[in-house]
Amino acid sequence: MGNFDEKNLIKKWLFVMILAIFWVIFGGFFTAIPTANEQNIPQKSSCKDCKNTPTHNTQTCPSIVDLAHNQCSKAASWAQECCQNVVSADVQNPQNKSKNLGKVTILMYHNLMPNGYPSGKYCVTTSQLESDFEYLKDNGYNVISFAYLYQCITEQKPLPNKAILLTFDDGYLTNVTLGLPLLKKYNYTALFSVVGEFCKYGKSNPDIKRGYEYLEWEDVAKYADEKHIEWGIHSFGMHHLKPRKGVSKKYGESADLYKQNFRKDTIKMLQNFEKVGIKPIVYAYPYGLFTPESEEILRELNIPFTLTCGESSCTIKVDRLPRLLGRFNRSGLESLESILARAK
Repeated sequence: MGNFDEKNLIKKWLFVMILAIFWVIFGGFFTAIPTANEQNIPQKSSCKDCKNTPTHNTQTCPSIVDLAHNQCSKAASWAQECCQNVVSADVQNPQNKSKNLGKVTILMYHNLMPNGYPSGKYCVTTSQLESDFEYLKDNGYNVISFAYLYQCITEQKPLPNKAILLTFDDGYLTNVTLGLPLLKKYNYTALFSVVGEFCKYGKSNPDIKRGYEYLEWEDVAKYADEKHIEWGIHSFGMHHLKPRKGVSKKYGESADLYKQNFRKDTIKMLQNFEKVGIKPIVYAYPYGLFTPESEEILRELNIPFTLTCGESSCTIKVDRLPRLLGRFNRSGLESLESILARAK
């Protein structure tokens, strides 16, 4: 009997010792490794095909790479899937299905070139632009303005069928010299989003190649009251890849410092617009990147609409203004018809 108890006691001690060793080796290992948040290391997105895209918060729209400058072949489909759920998070309310004002699709143009010049992913020729406008007219699309969209939401008016918004990013001079005559011809309105810092690279700068000049502030002032143009913010000095990409946070930048920098940049842009009598209601994020803090600040500055670059049309509701609206890049390498087919 004594031998039996002694053997049982030995077994119990061995079991306890094995558990203790296991805990020291494995339990200590897991608790000793800090999480990515604790190390302040950006986490990767859940998109397996876009391992270099920024992390995204499931409660807000992902900080997606601008599809006009995407670095991943499958970024478009990922951004569309994410933004379909989040772009209109402000306006998609399951309990308000009956208050649907309609759907709007936003086209994103960049530079324009005279006929005879090659088109590109971010450039269309004058004839392509006119063909686009002709296609929209012939196929029952209704080009509206952001001012009209705002009016529809605040007055609870339904949007016209097949509503389209036209946007031109970066503030190229050709948007006015080549684009404006066609806007007038078709009686369309478009948003020209300007980068304040780029205004120094205008027609008066001898170092800028012809066709790639940007609008100067004198040009903006000249067309401040043009009814076929709305003016938007594309940042003052944050349209760069380094040291920060667009308006995203720099590595190690605190939330308070980031907010201070973004607010300063935006206010500088607002002040320049104010000098020429313009009050923008749209902020087009460079590269489509944004943060919760940037959205917070733009709300505080009373800018109702913000634009990303994720390919997604938006269903508009009456309960609140939509933000983080997706857009379809108008590449000169494919037809407008094929682009609009993705918006259905």
